[in-house]
Amino acid sequence: MSFYAQFASRVQSCWPFKRLTGLPNYVACRLPVPSRLNIPLWQQYLQEYHDAKICDFLEFGWPVGYDYSTHGFPVSQLRNRQGSLLFPAAIDSYLQNEICRNAVLGPFELNPFLCAVALSPLNSVPKHDWAERRTIVDLSWPAGTPVNDGISSSSYLGEDVSLTYPTVDSIASLIWSAGAGCLLYKRDLKCA
Repeated sequence: MSFYAQFASRVQSCWPFKRLTGLPNYVACRLPVPSRLNIPLWQQYLQEYHDAKICDFLEFGWPVGYDYSTHGFPVSQLRNRQGSLLFPAAIDSYLQNEICRNAVLGPFELNPFLCAVALSPLNSVPKHDWAERRTIVDLSWPAGTPVNDGISSSSYLGEDVSLTYPTVDSIASLIWSAGAGCLLYKRDLKCA
């Protein structure tokens, strides 16, 4: 926790500059985010990659892309969803795992930061064919003022973007074009 307390202190010292400029960390303060990634190795591997910002994002974090000018600050509702209230052990386990992985901070009784924070409710849903439950941070709640409403699905950092997931037909087409004996790799990103 002391590592993250020190990081939070550095972020707070930079907050007035960030607030004045509106620039994301990778452009303005350039405070490295806590990570186990070998950044110099990633920089070496990606030096010829067409999008040089990727290395900055790995080192200084991805901007969320929330549009305060259009949506204002997201409204927090201090109430978790039904799935978390009915299955508190699943939520406790999720939070303990996230804290151990240094993915979340807390718990806090008061906001320890100099800036406002948005709080989104937790929910849990059953996993298909599993006894355990999947915990969800519900960024689409409350209706009308959630975090997700302020994040564009068609642009990021001023550039148009489009995301499509592969279909069974597109995967079959890739296999067909690669031919017999091609290798496939599938990965479920549990902590994505």
